[in-house]
Amino acid sequence: MTSLHPIRQAPAEDLRNALQIVEMYGDPMVQAPGFPDHALFADIARLIRHALEGLSEPNEASLKVSREILRAALGSAFELLPESGERWVRDTVAVIVRAQITGVSPETL
Repeated sequence: MTSLHPIRQAPAEDLRNALQIVEMYGDPMVQAPGFPDHALFADIARLIRHALEGLSEPNEASLKVSREILRAALGSAFELLPESGERWVRDTVAVIVRAQITGVSPETL
């Protein structure tokens, strides 16, 4: 029996691969004996596509944590940033989330 080893890749790539698979089986032109309705796979593909789109958008919890970390690191200087540093907060979260999803850290911050 062949031993399978998972490919080491970023979670977003795993989701993209899953999306390709379900899109293939969701295609009515693909004849797969014994497989459930193609609409089921089309629904799964839609959910995965939505998840991939949502991964890059920071949520309120991540914004709150980032805000507190920056406030702790910058002290009173944080309050001097324009708009209370909200741009810094969003950019910090975006960099961290992108690194987590892609597995690549930015060259410069």
